[in-house]
Amino acid sequence: MTCFAGFVNAVSFKELGGFFISFASGASISIGVDLEHGDLEACYRAAILVSAFVAAAMIGGMTKIRRPYLRCVVLLAAEAALLSIALLFVRKGVTPDVAVIPAIAAMGMQNTILKSGTGMRPGGTFVTGTLVGLGESLGGALSGGRSKWSWILNLCVWTSFVSGAVAGGRAHRTYGLFALAAPAAGIAFLCLVAATLTIFSRQQDEETTTSIQGSDKDETGAAACD
Repeated sequence: MTCFAGFVNAVSFKELGGFFISFASGASISIGVDLEHGDLEACYRAAILVSAFVAAAMIGGMTKIRRPYLRCVVLLAAEAALLSIALLFVRKGVTPDVAVIPAIAAMGMQNTILKSGTGMRPGGTFVTGTLVGLGESLGGALSGGRSKWSWILNLCVWTSFVSGAVAGGRAHRTYGLFALAAPAAGIAFLCLVAATLTIFSRQQDEETTTSIQGSDKDETGAAACD
């Protein structure tokens, strides 16, 4: 997921001439600078970016599904649909500024799919926190306060993001915004994987429940005989 985020960001950055669609900090700074310069058109452009990102994250946060795999299925399906809508807009000849809005929303939603209590943000669409975590892990490893290899996961996340950006940049050179077909297909595949895991997990839960109920009946019967 992080690799796909790097891909989408690289494609959008090249298409929009310097806008990172999932880095709301940069877009927020653009709003402030554009307001100071009186450039309302550029300010409006950045505000649309931030609004789409926040709105999708809000929808993702409102998705209350107890089973984590099932929640992943729903949100991954929504993200793949948003990227597909962006592709449809491109096919219909919609201007890039408008065509990328569904892709912006997809990135906002992706940040709500996976949550971790370890300080990492798996599958995120920006890696500032990952680099901070990498630095902290390296410092902890060098000082003996953490595992010697605790920084590896953060490094892998950052490497995935950069690798996706390289692939996205090369794909944009040939296909333009149509390059978004790759992450759309990749996210759809991950959705199928999550759906498979959901079915498997449910079957295991049902088997476990049946086994527990059978054990309870045996114990009850034994107690009655005693």
